[in-house]
Amino acid sequence: MKALQILTVGFLILAIGYFTGCSTNSMDETERTFPLAFNLESTTIETLRNEMAPPDSLNINAFVVGIVACPDGATCFLPDGIFLSESLNPASDEQNFFLEVRNSQQFVKDQPYLLSLSISTFPGNGKKRFRLLGYSQLLNVD
Repeated sequence: MKALQILTVGFLILAIGYFTGCSTNSMDETERTFPLAFNLESTTIETLRNEMAPPDSLNINAFVVGIVACPDGATCFLPDGIFLSESLNPASDEQNFFLEVRNSQQFVKDQPYLLSLSISTFPGNGKKRFRLLGYSQLLNVD
C-alpha cells in the first residue's frame, strides 16, 4: 500500500511539472538570442585584436572556454559574456578573448563556434569594441 502511495505522489509531481511547463530535462537549450553566423571573411582572434581596423565585420572560429553569467540581483565585476580561445587548452589567459554577450547561457563551454563579430570604436577613447552579430555551433573537432 505504501509503495502505491509513493508511486501516486511521484506521478502527480511529474504531471504537475509537465502541465505547468516545468522541465525535468537539464539539457534543455536556453533560448537563442542571436541569428546564425553570417558569411563573412574569417580571421584569427590575434588578427582581430591587433590588426583589424574598425569599422569592419568578420568571422572567427573559436572555442567557448568560459561563460560568465551574473545571477539576477547580484553585483558582478564582469558583464555576462563568454571567453573565447582558438584552442581548448590555451597556454595563457592572454590568449583568451572576452566577448560581452547577453544571455551567455545559450553557449556551451568547450564547444567550437563560428562567430560573426562587428568591430567599432568606443566613443571618446577610440578603443576597439566587439559586438556579436550571430553564431553557429560547429561540430566538435578533436
